[in-house]
Amino acid sequence: MSTTIAPEELLERATMLAKTDRNMDIMDRTTILHGYVELTRLDPNNDVYRKNVEEAAARLMKAAGEML
Repeated sequence: MSTTIAPEELLERATMLAKTDRNMDIMDRTTILHGYVELTRLDPNNDVYRKNVEEAAARLMKAAGEML
């Protein structure tokens, strides 16, 4: 069973994780997701930006899962 999490909540949690562990991979992936989320806010109807957010969130979740 998969759990859905909003990109903004994922950003918050990943930022705390990155700060705690000083994990550069998580920091990089968090920054990428943050950038895509901000682009989506600028142009909410852009499907490419939304797809980028989904992909970046999935990569971040995978990386965080590998740490646990």
